[in-house]
Amino acid sequence: MTGDLYPSFSHGATRHQPKDKKLKIIRPHKLEPEYGIEYSNTHRQRLEDRGLFPKRVRLNPSDPRGHYGYVDEEMAAYVAARAAERDSGEAA
Repeated sequence: MTGDLYPSFSHGATRHQPKDKKLKIIRPHKLEPEYGIEYSNTHRQRLEDRGLFPKRVRLNPSDPRGHYGYVDEEMAAYVAARAAERDSGEAA
């Protein structure tokens, strides 16, 4: 792939959502049953910091250590990108 691996993750893709469309937030403990992602919290954070995993959404912005989740559409795009890499023969 060329350019940013996941440009929508670093540029706030959710701000472009139509006002009538509701975002679905996936909590971390649902990543495995929904998408098969079994990454630890630490590993997800490292990938996020490097721009290789969708950024988390704080559900209570005033509490920096509070609950968070991931935008469902971004997670689906992440999994699709992994499959596309596999199909094209690129390494992750």
